[in-house]
Amino acid sequence: MLETFTNIKTAKLTKDPTHVENYDRLKHLSVSCFCKLLDRHPHFNYRLNILQIIAQKLASGDLTIKKQVTLTFKQTLRKDDQNLLEFKLDMLRELHKVIKAKDHNLFDPSILDCLSLHDVVVDESKAKLIDDATKNAT
Repeated sequence: MLETFTNIKTAKLTKDPTHVENYDRLKHLSVSCFCKLLDRHPHFNYRLNILQIIAQKLASGDLTIKKQVTLTFKQTLRKDDQNLLEFKLDMLRELHKVIKAKDHNLFDPSILDCLSLHDVVVDESKAKLIDDATKNAT
């Protein structure tokens, strides 16, 4: 249900302003739930599915949603937890896909600043161990 409300197009559903407002609140709430889930439980089984859903919202026309998703990305990328290294790389891949597919003017500039200022800190020894483990698994 959260995914359905996250992707809802309120203008296409109804012209009644009270219904549009209610659907917008449901949309904001569902995006908020996904963001909080990723922030509080980054090891969640379906984190990649959630990441793909909210990454598309980085270029949203709704400023509230865009700011919330941007903040979630920034906070997660700044976490100093080496166990999240693979997830951070997945986040960067999704961010790359979205930036490549959408006009850069649609994004909050702070997400681009986050990347350019190298807020993502990678422990080289941990990255090498993951790389070696990946090569051995294939």
